[in-house]
Amino acid sequence: MNVNDLLAVGSIKKSFGLKGDVKIAFEAFFLEYTQGLTALFVEENGNKIPYFIEKIQLQFDGTGVVKFEDVNVKEVAMRLNGKTIFVDPKQFEGLSEAAEDEDYYGDLIGLDAVLLNAENLVLGKIEAIEYLPEHECAIVKHKGLEIMLPLHDDIFIEYDDNQAFFALDKEYLSIYFED
Repeated sequence: MNVNDLLAVGSIKKSFGLKGDVKIAFEAFFLEYTQGLTALFVEENGNKIPYFIEKIQLQFDGTGVVKFEDVNVKEVAMRLNGKTIFVDPKQFEGLSEAAEDEDYYGDLIGLDAVLLNAENLVLGKIEAIEYLPEHECAIVKHKGLEIMLPLHDDIFIEYDDNQAFFALDKEYLSIYFED
């Protein structure tokens, strides 16, 4: 297995409970592959480290509560918050094709977020995708603040190799900045 071939399938949202469980938001294309999942890779300091799964319980909203082996306290689980999770697609029949067939929000990470209705204002790089029960948001750092850009069809327009385009005006930023 080559770590460069690993496929991003979601992210760890937060620790869950006191015994080291974590809540994971999975990409929609991966949900059908979670049964029988034995390990996930977590990117830490530029390396993809395997974490072996003791148990996994899917939730109604596309998330899962996962207990990793050797992660037995909340403090250790909290260090995983916000980390991207990966799998080896060769372990799942049809997974590579499913990921290629579907545009998924993980593709947006690292792209410049551009507000089209604000003279093409570039806010900054998309750092993460937040999977909320109601919708997903792209997370961008702008002037030291974390900005959440909704990924609704009427707001998130399109993306190319370098940029993601949002139909929002500068007024949207007023909820984050007082000036």
